Amino acid sequence: MEMKVVRRCFLCGAPLQSEDPAKGGYIDPGVYAKRTAEDVVYCNACYEKRHFNPAPAAVSKASEGFLTMLKDARASDSLIVYVIDLFSFECSFVPEVTRLIRGLPILVVANKRDLLPKEADEAAIRSYVASVFEKEGLAVKEEDVVLSSLSTFSDIGDAMGLLELKRRRHDAYLVGAKMSGKSLFVSSFLRLFQNPSKQAISVSDYPGTDVRVMAIPLDSSSCLYDTPGTDLSNSYLSLLEPSVLAEVVPTKAVRERKLEIKEGEAALAGGLAELEVIEGNAQLLCYFAAPVSVKKAVLPKKGTSDPLRLMIRAGATPRTGFLKEATDFDAFEIDAASGEELDIAVAGLGWWHLAAKKETRLRLYLMKGVGVYLSKERKIANGRK
Repeated sequence: MEMKVVRRCFLCGAPLQSEDPAKGGYIDPGVYAKRTAEDVVYCNACYEKRHFNPAPAAVSKASEGFLTMLKDARASDSLIVYVIDLFSFECSFVPEVTRLIRGLPILVVANKRDLLPKEADEAAIRSYVASVFEKEGLAVKEEDVVLSSLSTFSDIGDAMGLLELKRRRHDAYLVGAKMSGKSLFVSSFLRLFQNPSKQAISVSDYPGTDVRVMAIPLDSSSCLYDTPGTDLSNSYLSLLEPSVLAEVVPTKAVRERKLEIKEGEAALAGGLAELEVIEGNAQLLCYFAAPVSVKKAVLPKKGTSDPLRLMIRAGATPRTGFLKEATDFDAFEIDAASGEELDIAVAGLGWWHLAAKKETRLRLYLMKGVGVYLSKERKIANGRK
Protein backbone atom coordinates (compact mmCIF):
# COMPACT_ATOMS: atom_id res chain seq x y z
CA MET A 1 0.00 0.00 0.00
CA GLU A 2 1.33 3.43 -0.96
CA MET A 3 0.50 6.69 0.81
CA LYS A 4 0.72 9.86 -1.28
CA VAL A 5 1.31 13.29 0.22
CA VAL A 6 -1.35 15.79 -0.88
CA ARG A 7 0.29 19.07 -1.84
CA ARG A 8 -1.58 22.26 -1.00
CA CYS A 9 -1.54 25.85 -2.20
CA PHE A 10 0.84 27.85 -0.01
CA LEU A 11 -1.68 30.72 0.26
CA CYS A 12 -5.24 29.34 0.40
CA GLY A 13 -4.43 25.79 1.51
CA ALA A 14 -6.58 24.12 -1.17
CA PRO A 15 -5.29 20.73 -2.41
CA LEU A 16 -3.51 21.27 -5.71
CA GLN A 17 -5.06 19.62 -8.77
CA SER A 18 -4.63 19.92 -12.55
CA GLU A 19 -7.86 18.35 -13.76
CA ASP A 20 -10.63 20.94 -13.34
CA PRO A 21 -9.96 24.70 -13.76
CA ALA A 22 -13.37 25.49 -12.22
CA LYS A 23 -12.46 23.85 -8.89
CA GLY A 24 -10.29 25.24 -6.12
CA GLY A 25 -6.58 24.51 -6.08
CA TYR A 26 -6.27 24.32 -9.88
CA ILE A 27 -2.74 24.73 -11.26
CA ASP A 28 -1.54 24.44 -14.85
CA PRO A 29 -0.14 20.92 -15.40
CA GLY A 30 3.08 22.24 -16.93
CA VAL A 31 3.76 24.50 -13.96
CA TYR A 32 2.99 21.77 -11.45
CA ALA A 33 5.33 19.33 -13.17
CA LYS A 34 8.27 21.71 -12.85
CA ARG A 35 7.90 22.19 -9.10
CA THR A 36 9.64 19.87 -6.64
CA ALA A 37 8.19 18.78 -3.31
CA GLU A 38 10.32 21.46 -1.63
CA ASP A 39 9.03 24.39 -3.71
CA VAL A 40 6.47 26.89 -2.49
CA VAL A 41 3.56 26.48 -4.93
CA TYR A 42 0.43 28.58 -5.46
CA CYS A 43 -2.75 27.56 -7.26
CA ASN A 44 -3.52 29.67 -10.36
CA ALA A 45 -6.00 31.92 -8.54
CA CYS A 46 -3.61 32.74 -5.69
CA TYR A 47 -0.67 33.14 -8.05
CA GLU A 48 -2.59 35.77 -10.02
CA LYS A 49 -3.26 37.66 -6.78
CA ARG A 50 0.41 37.61 -5.81
CA HIS A 51 2.30 37.64 -9.10
CA PHE A 52 4.20 40.83 -9.90
CA ASN A 53 2.25 43.51 -11.66
CA PRO A 54 3.87 46.88 -12.57
CA ALA A 55 0.74 48.66 -11.33
CA PRO A 56 0.52 49.53 -7.62
CA ALA A 57 -0.70 46.72 -5.39
CA ALA A 58 -3.26 49.07 -3.85
CA VAL A 59 -4.89 51.86 -5.84
CA SER A 60 -4.96 55.29 -4.22
CA LYS A 61 -8.10 57.40 -4.59
CA ALA A 62 -8.92 61.09 -4.41
CA SER A 63 -11.92 62.77 -2.79
CA GLU A 64 -14.80 64.13 -4.84
CA GLY A 65 -13.86 67.65 -3.78
CA PHE A 66 -10.32 67.17 -5.02
CA LEU A 67 -11.57 65.84 -8.36
CA THR A 68 -13.98 68.78 -8.68
CA MET A 69 -11.01 71.12 -8.30
CA LEU A 70 -9.11 69.31 -11.04
CA LYS A 71 -12.13 69.46 -13.33
CA ASP A 72 -11.92 73.26 -12.97
CA ALA A 73 -8.22 73.07 -13.80
CA ARG A 74 -9.03 71.06 -16.90
CA ALA A 75 -11.80 73.41 -18.00
CA SER A 76 -9.52 76.45 -17.68
CA ASP A 77 -6.48 74.79 -19.30
CA SER A 78 -4.46 75.44 -16.15
CA LEU A 79 -0.88 74.45 -15.47
CA ILE A 80 -0.30 71.45 -13.20
CA VAL A 81 2.77 71.74 -10.98
CA TYR A 82 3.40 68.13 -10.00
CA VAL A 83 5.76 67.60 -7.05
CA ILE A 84 7.32 64.13 -6.71
CA ASP A 85 9.62 62.47 -4.21
CA LEU A 86 12.50 61.25 -6.38
CA PHE A 87 13.40 58.56 -3.89
CA SER A 88 10.01 56.86 -4.27
CA PHE A 89 7.37 58.10 -6.68
CA GLU A 90 6.61 55.47 -9.33
CA CYS A 91 3.65 53.95 -7.47
CA SER A 92 2.18 57.27 -6.25
CA PHE A 93 0.02 58.13 -9.28
CA VAL A 94 -3.72 58.27 -8.57
CA PRO A 95 -5.61 56.99 -11.66
CA GLU A 96 -8.52 59.44 -11.26
CA VAL A 97 -6.13 62.38 -10.94
CA THR A 98 -4.02 61.23 -13.88
CA ARG A 99 -7.11 60.95 -16.08
CA LEU A 100 -8.23 64.51 -15.29
CA ILE A 101 -4.88 66.21 -15.85
CA ARG A 102 -4.07 64.33 -19.06
CA GLY A 103 -3.62 66.86 -21.85
CA LEU A 104 -2.85 69.79 -19.53
CA PRO A 105 0.58 71.47 -19.45
CA ILE A 106 2.65 69.95 -16.63
CA LEU A 107 5.72 71.15 -14.76
CA VAL A 108 7.33 68.41 -12.66
CA VAL A 109 9.27 69.43 -9.58
CA ALA A 110 11.40 66.36 -8.86
CA ASN A 111 12.14 66.82 -5.19
CA LYS A 112 14.76 65.32 -2.86
CA ARG A 113 17.57 65.15 -5.41
CA ASP A 114 19.85 65.36 -2.38
CA LEU A 115 18.76 61.88 -1.26
CA LEU A 116 20.10 60.19 -4.40
CA PRO A 117 23.82 59.40 -4.67
CA LYS A 118 25.78 62.56 -5.48
CA GLU A 119 27.31 61.02 -8.62
CA ALA A 120 23.89 60.43 -10.21
CA ASP A 121 23.63 61.95 -13.68
CA GLU A 122 21.03 64.74 -13.56
CA ALA A 123 20.14 64.57 -17.26
CA ALA A 124 19.49 60.84 -16.82
CA ILE A 125 17.28 61.56 -13.80
CA ARG A 126 15.17 64.08 -15.72
CA SER A 127 14.89 61.73 -18.68
CA TYR A 128 13.77 58.87 -16.47
CA VAL A 129 11.18 60.98 -14.62
CA ALA A 130 9.73 62.15 -17.94
CA SER A 131 9.54 58.54 -19.19
CA VAL A 132 7.52 57.45 -16.13
CA PHE A 133 5.04 60.31 -16.63
CA GLU A 134 4.76 59.46 -20.32
CA LYS A 135 3.92 55.85 -19.43
CA GLU A 136 1.07 57.25 -17.34
CA GLY A 137 -0.17 59.06 -20.44
CA LEU A 138 1.00 62.49 -19.27
CA ALA A 139 2.83 64.67 -21.79
CA VAL A 140 6.06 65.45 -19.95
CA LYS A 141 9.40 66.02 -21.65
CA GLU A 142 12.85 66.17 -20.09
CA GLU A 143 12.79 69.98 -20.24
CA ASP A 144 9.56 69.99 -18.18
CA VAL A 145 11.36 68.42 -15.19
CA VAL A 146 13.10 70.59 -12.60
CA LEU A 147 15.31 68.92 -9.99
CA SER A 148 15.13 70.25 -6.46
CA SER A 149 16.50 69.47 -3.02
CA LEU A 150 13.76 71.09 -1.02
CA SER A 151 14.63 69.11 2.10
CA THR A 152 17.52 71.55 2.39
CA PHE A 153 15.42 74.58 1.33
CA SER A 154 17.54 75.13 -1.76
CA ASP A 155 16.65 77.95 -4.13
CA ILE A 156 13.75 77.22 -6.48
CA GLY A 157 14.22 80.19 -8.78
CA ASP A 158 14.40 77.94 -11.86
CA ALA A 159 11.09 76.27 -10.99
CA MET A 160 9.42 79.64 -10.41
CA GLY A 161 10.65 80.95 -13.75
CA LEU A 162 9.45 77.87 -15.61
CA LEU A 163 6.11 78.00 -13.80
CA GLU A 164 5.55 81.58 -14.97
CA LEU A 165 6.49 80.68 -18.54
CA LYS A 166 4.41 77.50 -18.81
CA ARG A 167 1.21 78.76 -17.18
CA ARG A 168 0.58 81.36 -19.94
CA ARG A 169 -1.24 83.67 -17.49
CA HIS A 170 -3.57 80.85 -16.48
CA ASP A 171 -4.08 79.39 -12.99
CA ALA A 172 -1.67 76.78 -11.67
CA TYR A 173 -2.52 73.87 -9.39
CA LEU A 174 0.11 72.34 -7.14
CA VAL A 175 -0.44 68.58 -6.76
CA GLY A 176 1.53 65.63 -5.44
CA ALA A 177 1.45 62.76 -2.99
CA LYS A 178 1.69 63.20 0.74
CA MET A 179 5.31 63.54 1.94
CA SER A 180 6.51 64.48 -1.56
CA GLY A 181 7.65 67.91 -0.38
CA LYS A 182 4.74 70.10 -1.46
CA SER A 183 4.71 72.08 1.80
CA LEU A 184 8.44 72.73 1.51
CA PHE A 185 7.94 73.83 -2.08
CA VAL A 186 5.33 76.37 -0.97
CA SER A 187 7.57 77.60 1.84
CA SER A 188 10.48 78.07 -0.55
CA PHE A 189 8.18 79.67 -3.15
CA LEU A 190 6.88 82.22 -0.64
CA ARG A 191 10.40 83.19 0.41
CA LEU A 192 11.00 84.54 -3.12
CA PHE A 193 7.43 85.55 -3.88
CA GLN A 194 6.64 89.16 -4.74
CA ASN A 195 2.89 89.74 -4.98
CA PRO A 196 2.15 91.30 -8.41
CA SER A 197 -1.49 91.96 -7.58
CA LYS A 198 -3.68 93.67 -5.01
CA GLN A 199 -5.08 90.32 -3.86
CA ALA A 200 -3.87 88.80 -0.61
CA ILE A 201 -2.73 85.22 -0.13
CA SER A 202 -5.72 83.35 1.27
CA VAL A 203 -6.58 79.97 2.79
CA SER A 204 -10.18 78.80 2.38
CA ASP A 205 -12.38 76.02 1.04
CA TYR A 206 -12.08 75.72 -2.71
CA PRO A 207 -15.41 76.92 -4.27
CA GLY A 208 -18.04 74.17 -4.27
CA THR A 209 -15.94 71.76 -2.17
CA ASP A 210 -14.73 71.17 1.36
CA VAL A 211 -11.10 71.01 0.17
CA ARG A 212 -8.94 73.50 2.05
CA VAL A 213 -6.46 75.25 -0.26
CA MET A 214 -4.03 78.15 -0.18
CA ALA A 215 -4.45 80.57 -3.10
CA ILE A 216 -1.31 82.54 -4.00
CA PRO A 217 -2.02 85.34 -6.52
CA LEU A 218 0.17 85.16 -9.62
CA ASP A 219 -1.43 88.21 -11.27
CA SER A 220 -4.71 90.11 -11.01
CA SER A 221 -6.78 87.23 -12.43
CA SER A 222 -4.94 83.96 -11.66
CA CYS A 223 -3.57 82.04 -8.69
CA LEU A 224 -1.38 79.14 -7.68
CA TYR A 225 -3.58 76.75 -5.70
CA ASP A 226 -1.80 74.58 -3.14
CA THR A 227 -3.90 71.41 -2.95
CA PRO A 228 -3.81 68.67 -0.26
CA GLY A 229 -1.39 65.80 -0.81
CA THR A 230 -2.90 62.74 -2.46
CA ASP A 231 -3.14 59.36 -0.78
CA LEU A 232 -0.21 56.91 -0.45
CA SER A 233 -2.13 53.79 0.53
CA ASN A 234 0.25 51.53 -1.41
CA SER A 235 3.44 52.83 0.20
CA TYR A 236 5.41 51.95 3.31
CA LEU A 237 5.28 55.69 4.01
CA SER A 238 1.59 55.32 4.95
CA LEU A 239 1.74 51.86 6.52
CA LEU A 240 4.52 52.03 9.11
CA GLU A 241 4.60 53.21 12.70
CA PRO A 242 6.24 56.65 13.19
CA SER A 243 9.26 55.12 14.97
CA VAL A 244 9.94 52.73 12.07
CA LEU A 245 9.17 55.38 9.45
CA ALA A 246 11.86 57.60 10.99
CA GLU A 247 14.44 54.93 10.07
CA VAL A 248 13.06 54.19 6.61
CA VAL A 249 12.91 57.77 5.29
CA PRO A 250 16.46 58.87 4.34
CA THR A 251 17.76 62.18 5.63
CA LYS A 252 20.91 62.27 3.47
CA ALA A 253 22.17 60.79 0.22
CA VAL A 254 21.80 57.01 0.19
CA ARG A 255 25.00 55.01 -0.04
CA GLU A 256 25.31 52.17 -2.56
CA ARG A 257 25.69 48.79 -0.85
CA LYS A 258 26.58 45.62 -2.80
CA LEU A 259 25.42 42.04 -2.40
CA GLU A 260 25.99 38.87 -4.40
CA ILE A 261 23.13 36.40 -4.04
CA LYS A 262 22.67 32.95 -5.54
CA GLU A 263 20.14 30.15 -5.49
CA GLY A 264 19.09 29.40 -1.92
CA GLU A 265 20.00 32.88 -0.66
CA ALA A 266 18.02 36.03 -0.03
CA ALA A 267 18.69 39.77 0.24
CA LEU A 268 16.95 41.52 3.14
CA ALA A 269 16.07 45.21 3.22
CA GLY A 270 15.59 45.57 6.95
CA GLY A 271 12.69 43.57 8.33
CA LEU A 272 10.45 44.91 5.57
CA ALA A 273 11.41 43.25 2.28
CA GLU A 274 12.99 39.97 1.22
CA LEU A 275 14.27 39.19 -2.28
CA GLU A 276 15.20 35.54 -2.62
CA VAL A 277 16.76 33.65 -5.50
CA ILE A 278 14.82 30.59 -6.60
CA GLU A 279 17.07 29.88 -9.60
CA GLY A 280 20.25 31.54 -10.90
CA ASN A 281 22.39 34.23 -9.29
CA ALA A 282 22.72 37.99 -9.42
CA GLN A 283 24.58 41.04 -8.21
CA LEU A 284 22.58 43.62 -6.30
CA LEU A 285 23.27 47.29 -5.71
CA CYS A 286 21.09 48.30 -2.77
CA TYR A 287 19.72 51.82 -2.23
CA PHE A 288 18.00 52.23 1.12
CA ALA A 289 18.26 54.68 4.03
CA ALA A 290 21.33 54.11 6.22
CA PRO A 291 19.37 52.71 9.23
CA VAL A 292 17.81 50.02 7.00
CA SER A 293 20.07 46.99 7.31
CA VAL A 294 21.14 45.32 4.07
CA LYS A 295 21.87 41.65 4.72
CA LYS A 296 22.33 38.39 2.86
CA ALA A 297 20.63 35.35 4.40
CA VAL A 298 20.69 31.65 3.60
CA LEU A 299 17.25 30.15 3.12
CA PRO A 300 16.59 27.38 5.66
CA LYS A 301 15.39 24.97 3.00
CA LYS A 302 15.58 25.18 -0.77
CA GLY A 303 12.44 26.60 -2.33
CA THR A 304 10.71 27.54 0.95
CA SER A 305 10.68 30.71 2.95
CA ASP A 306 9.12 32.17 6.04
CA PRO A 307 10.18 35.78 5.49
CA LEU A 308 9.41 36.94 9.02
CA ARG A 309 11.39 34.15 10.67
CA LEU A 310 14.28 34.75 8.27
CA MET A 311 14.33 38.48 9.10
CA ILE A 312 14.28 37.84 12.84
CA ARG A 313 17.02 35.22 12.63
CA ALA A 314 19.22 37.54 10.56
CA GLY A 315 18.72 40.45 12.97
CA ALA A 316 17.33 42.63 10.17
CA THR A 317 16.23 46.11 11.26
CA PRO A 318 14.00 48.01 11.41
CA ARG A 319 11.03 45.71 11.88
CA THR A 320 7.37 46.60 12.10
CA GLY A 321 4.73 45.26 14.44
CA PHE A 322 2.34 44.99 11.50
CA LEU A 323 4.24 41.98 10.12
CA LYS A 324 3.41 39.17 12.54
CA GLU A 325 3.14 36.08 10.35
CA ALA A 326 3.79 34.82 6.82
CA THR A 327 0.26 35.70 5.68
CA ASP A 328 0.98 39.40 6.33
CA PHE A 329 3.27 39.37 3.26
CA ASP A 330 2.50 39.59 -0.44
CA ALA A 331 4.74 37.51 -2.71
CA PHE A 332 5.75 38.36 -6.27
CA GLU A 333 7.82 36.39 -8.77
CA ILE A 334 10.30 38.19 -11.00
CA ASP A 335 12.17 36.68 -13.95
CA ALA A 336 15.41 38.17 -15.30
CA ALA A 337 17.16 36.95 -18.45
CA SER A 338 20.89 36.23 -18.49
CA GLY A 339 22.78 39.53 -18.56
CA GLU A 340 19.62 41.57 -17.92
CA GLU A 341 19.72 44.57 -15.61
CA LEU A 342 16.68 46.05 -13.93
CA ASP A 343 15.67 48.04 -10.89
CA ILE A 344 13.17 46.69 -8.37
CA ALA A 345 11.67 49.67 -6.56
CA VAL A 346 9.54 49.24 -3.43
CA ALA A 347 7.12 52.08 -2.69
CA GLY A 348 8.34 54.12 0.26
CA LEU A 349 11.39 51.96 1.00
CA GLY A 350 14.02 52.17 -1.75
CA TRP A 351 15.25 49.92 -4.52
CA TRP A 352 17.62 47.22 -5.68
CA HIS A 353 19.51 47.41 -8.97
CA LEU A 354 19.82 43.82 -10.16
CA ALA A 355 22.27 42.41 -12.70
CA ALA A 356 21.46 38.78 -13.54
CA LYS A 357 24.55 36.70 -14.24
CA LYS A 358 22.42 34.00 -15.85
CA GLU A 359 18.71 33.31 -16.22
CA THR A 360 17.36 34.09 -12.76
CA ARG A 361 14.04 33.69 -11.01
CA LEU A 362 13.38 35.63 -7.82
CA ARG A 363 10.61 35.89 -5.26
CA LEU A 364 9.93 39.18 -3.51
CA TYR A 365 8.11 39.39 -0.16
CA LEU A 366 6.60 42.70 1.02
CA MET A 367 3.93 43.89 3.42
CA LYS A 368 0.49 43.34 1.91
CA GLY A 369 -0.64 46.18 -0.33
CA VAL A 370 2.77 47.77 -0.96
CA GLY A 371 3.42 48.75 -4.58
CA VAL A 372 6.33 47.42 -6.62
CA TYR A 373 7.80 48.91 -9.78
CA LEU A 374 10.16 47.19 -12.22
CA SER A 375 12.19 49.22 -14.68
CA LYS A 376 15.03 48.68 -17.11
CA GLU A 377 15.29 52.46 -17.44
CA ARG A 378 15.44 53.59 -13.82
CA LYS A 379 19.26 53.24 -13.44
CA ILE A 380 19.52 56.80 -12.14
CA ALA A 381 21.59 56.20 -9.05
CA ASN A 382 24.99 55.76 -10.65
CA GLY A 383 24.63 57.96 -13.70
CA ARG A 384 23.91 55.34 -16.34
CA LYS A 385 21.43 56.20 -19.06
